[in-house]
Amino acid sequence: MTAENRLIRKLETFLDQEFNNFVKNRVLGYIKEYRDEIPPIIVRKEYIKNIFGTEEPPEQKRKSYKVLVRREELMSDAVELCNIHNIDINEFIDRSHKRTTTKITELRKIFCKMAYEKYICNNDALAKFFNIHHSTISYYLHGKRYIPKIQKIKL
Repeated sequence: MTAENRLIRKLETFLDQEFNNFVKNRVLGYIKEYRDEIPPIIVRKEYIKNIFGTEEPPEQKRKSYKVLVRREELMSDAVELCNIHNIDINEFIDRSHKRTTTKITELRKIFCKMAYEKYICNNDALAKFFNIHHSTISYYLHGKRYIPKIQKIKL
């Protein structure tokens, strides 16, 4: 049973009437007209300025579609970013038990923001890429925000 037929059945139940074929076809026509009038949803990416230290020519500044993120695309972007900043890709991606340097952390922040602007991705995809907890990706994107505890009021 299609969604349109389920809607017609629900309308019949709600109005406590049974529709004949003419009324059913008319309702189906209204549904088709309504569906055709809904504008398509388009996901676009914005122009990314100087993430890799270069500017795109003006003819390439127009908006284009975002694509779903894949590990290969993230890796190629990470290699390019590391080459520009003279950092080893293994240090950039590797998660050892020692603390990362400030330069690598700042580079990861730039990379995560660039990935969100360039691709359709979420914190989990980037967390799997870096092999870290997803809350660390939130820190890279939004920074540390201190939320003070509410003091209890004594009565």
